[in-house]
Amino acid sequence: MGDFFFGPEPIVWLQDLLEPIGPDPFRALSLIGDIWGLLFALGLVIWVWGRSTLYALVPLLAIEAVSYLLINHLAGIPRPTGEAVVKYETLSISAFPSGHTYLTVIVWGFLYRQGRIGLGVAVAMVAGVVLGRLFLGVHHLGDVVGGVVLGSAVVWAYGRAWPKLEDWLTRRSYVFYVIGACALVGATVLMLPFIGGNPRWYAAAGMIAAAGVALPVEYRWIRWRGSREPARARALCVAGGLLGILVAFYAQHGLPDAARVAIFGITAAATLWVFLVAPGTAARVRHER
Repeated sequence: MGDFFFGPEPIVWLQDLLEPIGPDPFRALSLIGDIWGLLFALGLVIWVWGRSTLYALVPLLAIEAVSYLLINHLAGIPRPTGEAVVKYETLSISAFPSGHTYLTVIVWGFLYRQGRIGLGVAVAMVAGVVLGRLFLGVHHLGDVVGGVVLGSAVVWAYGRAWPKLEDWLTRRSYVFYVIGACALVGATVLMLPFIGGNPRWYAAAGMIAAAGVALPVEYRWIRWRGSREPARARALCVAGGLLGILVAFYAQHGLPDAARVAIFGITAAATLWVFLVAPGTAARVRHER
């Protein structure tokens, strides 16, 4: 059983089956569980549903980041090996659990549990990332299964605890952005010893640092209400936010791994755009009505 979950056979079988498609669609699917996929999801949350859903998700993301780093560091499971495995990407950190899969289950599982999306959407997102990570040869079957199981367990436990915590927080509204900022800054500090030379973690650090600034600023001065906003303002917010993400993604695309400061800066700028510029610009439309 161990050879099946942590051996090359399932990867080789999938790569042989889907080889005519090529790696590019699977790289695109992997983006769902990457920093850019997360930024897109967070953008949708605040643009469409507003800050209350976002604030409920922030502590869960902090739990995911810390638990992933600890488990990944302690597990120390190597990446897939074997001459028959085609490695479309090369990663140096431990393989278990699949971080892309774990993050995808956390984000889209949370949105499903909150009633924001249907089960089919959540399953499709997770399945896409699982296929992508397996086909690219960067994870064993056991790594992605571990990400699904861990993510599902964390979402379930958090969903049970959140209503009581939310009830307490709604009577102390200022605590929402204080906790959000502290959680994000804390996750960044805990992440630093593990970053090493991995550009993905520099992108994550840029997003977390910028969000730690943007969340309290948005709460104090913009106060975007998501679904309660006029349709025109909401459409402008979504369109402007997506445009900013695309511009930043292509600006960072192709940068060498050594360009860590640029990676950090571009991701931080994209995060400020998502949380401040897009809703702030749309809010002007709201006030001009």
